[in-house]
Amino acid sequence: MPEEEQNFSAAMRAARRSVWEQAKAARSQNSAAMRAARRSVWEQAKAAGSQNDETPPPVPTGKETGLNDDPRIATLEGIVRDLAGRVDDLEDDFPEQENGVGGDTEGDYAFKITATEVFDNGDPYDPPKFTVKVLGGTAQTLGGTPYVYDDEELSDVEEGWHIYVVYENLEPAPSFTEYGEWRPGIKASSETDMADYTAPHDLVFEIGRISKEYSGNVRQGHKGNIVMPAISNVVDIQTQLP
Repeated sequence: MPEEEQNFSAAMRAARRSVWEQAKAARSQNSAAMRAARRSVWEQAKAAGSQNDETPPPVPTGKETGLNDDPRIATLEGIVRDLAGRVDDLEDDFPEQENGVGGDTEGDYAFKITATEVFDNGDPYDPPKFTVKVLGGTAQTLGGTPYVYDDEELSDVEEGWHIYVVYENLEPAPSFTEYGEWRPGIKASSETDMADYTAPHDLVFEIGRISKEYSGNVRQGHKGNIVMPAISNVVDIQTQLP
């Protein structure tokens, strides 16, 4: 190979080597800068997490890692703005009510039961006793006149007692006259007392049961107003049972 060509090849290799070394150095510097930027963001986040509620965290500028230059960030911000606009539209369509969002708060149905255990000078009763409060509601036979039960507070309700209302269907024997009225008052009694009601004379609608075994001391057995099928379609008839 002529000497001039050898010198030219050597010069080209040296130039390529120089460019490669410059690129390698640039990559190294860029990686170091990125690591330093990530470390800075991590330290700022750690410091913000350790601050108390009275000191707001530092407001990010976006310059720490160059995220403002990333087109994906702008796309995500656009999506968030679109979703926020949709939420505002939904809130306009369904305005918030005084007692909750768009309607009744949870548990505001008729005959809702709450039970609080009571104590004897700080000591629990054996069996446990409760003060029970029941929201009022309406009860009716299908097509009949509703009977409105007022709110009720029941004292000294014992462990395992039932909460219920009674529909008096027929008068006792021997007349079996159709009575057809709701008995006033929301009641509480034990299983033994419940046995005093016998169908078809009395129809018992259990609302719930009270016990420390249940969450909140209540097993809610019925939610909402009571509607039952009509016993008869004729008023004031005489019904003779076999």
